[in-house]
Amino acid sequence: MQKIMDTYSPTENYGIPYTELIINWLFLLVFASIHTTTENATMVMYWLLKHPQYTQELLQEQEVVGSRGANGENLVLTFDDLKKLVKLDSFIREVLRLRTVDLALHHKNISGREVELSDGTCVPAGELVYVNSWDISRNVALQGQDAEEFRPWRYVETNKQAVKIGEDHITFGIGKSVI
Repeated sequence: MQKIMDTYSPTENYGIPYTELIINWLFLLVFASIHTTTENATMVMYWLLKHPQYTQELLQEQEVVGSRGANGENLVLTFDDLKKLVKLDSFIREVLRLRTVDLALHHKNISGREVELSDGTCVPAGELVYVNSWDISRNVALQGQDAEEFRPWRYVETNKQAVKIGEDHITFGIGKSVI
């Protein structure tokens, strides 16, 4: 929201009232977040159906964490409980890694000058750059020799959570959205 408010000055004329502009942007962000969450959850369910041999281990892990809700008590999961679901988290991260199939995360150079990237590539002012997320997700140097294989427990005991970004996991982007 702060980025939107910083981008759109309240003194400019947008053809609609400023508050309506901000509300429209927030509505768009909510819609996008619901869509991507639903899409990713659908992919996790698809991969679980595709590989049913992992269902029992995932259920057992959840039963251990959920044991406090026995005897008809309501189960309340805390953030600490969710962190204990390491196999589920690893499964989700592996699905996110392997479902990446395209160029994504476009960035536009809005600096007004040419920008040189760390590998020497120059991005002219106003040009778009796309990240080859397929290559990152299957790069042997980043993912290991078995980068093409589905290994659901790949990230157990690695401190690489599904929501933790890094050069080897850019599902949710990385760094600033403009260069």
